[in-house]
Amino acid sequence: MSARTDHEAIIRRFPTVESVSRRPGPGRVDHVSRRIGLLLLVLVVVGGSLGYAGPRSTTASESGPGGSLEVEYPSLTRPGLDTEVSISVVPDRSTETLRLSVSQATLARLGVERFSPEPQVQRTEADRVVLEFATEPGPSREFTVRMSGRTPTTQMPGRHRWELDWLPWDGAGIRVAATTWTVP
Repeated sequence: MSARTDHEAIIRRFPTVESVSRRPGPGRVDHVSRRIGLLLLVLVVVGGSLGYAGPRSTTASESGPGGSLEVEYPSLTRPGLDTEVSISVVPDRSTETLRLSVSQATLARLGVERFSPEPQVQRTEADRVVLEFATEPGPSREFTVRMSGRTPTTQMPGRHRWELDWLPWDGAGIRVAATTWTVP
């Protein structure tokens, strides 16, 4: 056996850089695929660290004949994170109590556990919870309610559309529609 055949046999048995094909082939495609995968992973990590993946709050407001209603709510949340919904009502006339209505499913989905201030009366009507709060007398006085809690850790990802109603005693209520996304 010559030295050249011994060398070729060794190269076949133990691949080296010399035995790698120089033409593009499956090895080159795998290399490019790994690079693209790493780039996408880096983009996801950077986007998440910059806050593009949540949590995020949004404000919605409506006005009507009885006054105005503004709601700041989580538009993007994750399971296990704290949530807060801030509701501001400015009635046109003086009122002694303020009534708000929200669905039981929304309170459960957002994990609402606390109200500030505490409602005087809390009751259910069909699938909704009606909360009554005592207000300070005086016209055009802003009244703010905060609902807070923690999104349940068992919350499935997806979109939840919900409404919050202000129910004045003397007429039609004002409704604010909202959408909260839960992401993994």
